[in-house]
Amino acid sequence: MVRADDLLDLTFTFHNLGLRRSGPPALVRVVPSADAFVIVGLAPQSVGEASPVGPEPDFPAASALSDPSRLAFRVPPGVAEIPFDLKNLLSWTSLTPSLAANAIGLGDPRPDPPPGPAPPPSTATAIEAPFRIVLSPGPQGRWAFARAAVTRAGVTELWHARLGSASLFDSEWVIRPVWTPDLGQVVSSPVATPLTSGERRDIVRLGGDLRRPGNLMLPIRTSKLALAS
Repeated sequence: MVRADDLLDLTFTFHNLGLRRSGPPALVRVVPSADAFVIVGLAPQSVGEASPVGPEPDFPAASALSDPSRLAFRVPPGVAEIPFDLKNLLSWTSLTPSLAANAIGLGDPRPDPPPGPAPPPSTATAIEAPFRIVLSPGPQGRWAFARAAVTRAGVTELWHARLGSASLFDSEWVIRPVWTPDLGQVVSSPVATPLTSGERRDIVRLGGDLRRPGNLMLPIRTSKLALAS
């Protein structure tokens, strides 16, 4: 889905949803008894830049893009179909956030058995920001954005989605570091960023490893988190 006015650029992937072409187009479950998901793909949300070395470092600094990010939603059992049009594809209020197993909210009990950090499955939200740290909102997280391009005094703002909460009383929200590639058997970071590989591992272990005895499961608090296309 591409819109030139505000540079909206999203990729939609559907799991267990097929397009019904008879009558008004709609997405319907392929297997009625199975879960269905809507996945919204976004461009990379962060850049890793190399730390300056020496009193007169060379510029431009080496840099690398993060992997693309995604927002994932589960279609509740009571939703029989989703009209296949721009308005409804950009309406996520009737959908339930689909999150990694260790993306629990503040004060939520640990799942049994408690999960550790792992790459979120393709049907779970994964936001890589900063570079090589994958974040997820908690279960109360919700996204607010303008469905149509917003123009004021002849200037159109860049499309963006802001993290909020399902609760009207929250002034700040919880995000959780659920994974870093530095914990996996993968190619090492192509850029030596100010945030080191060891620091990224520590952040994810402290906030996203629910198996650790005595771990306080410290989330990251934020009052402003926005994603852009």
